Amino acid sequence: MRRKSHDKDFKIEAVRMVENGRKVAEVARELELADQTLHNSVQKYRKEPKSAFVGSGNRTPEDKADLN
Repeated sequence: MRRKSHDKDFKIEAVRMVENGRKVAEVARELELADQTLHNSVQKYRKEPKSAFVGSGNRTPEDKADLN
């Protein structure tokens, strides 16, 4: 079985649903995600909103700055 992948917009929208007061379990069920996956996304977004979901193989803005 292949793992599902979701784009940045999907993840941000899921996080916003939680940030607006909905429970992680409720949102995860609605979007057919594992609770822990959504919980991790919320934590990652809270820690670094601008670089939370850069995508596979892409560098964060901080990593790009270190190269210059």
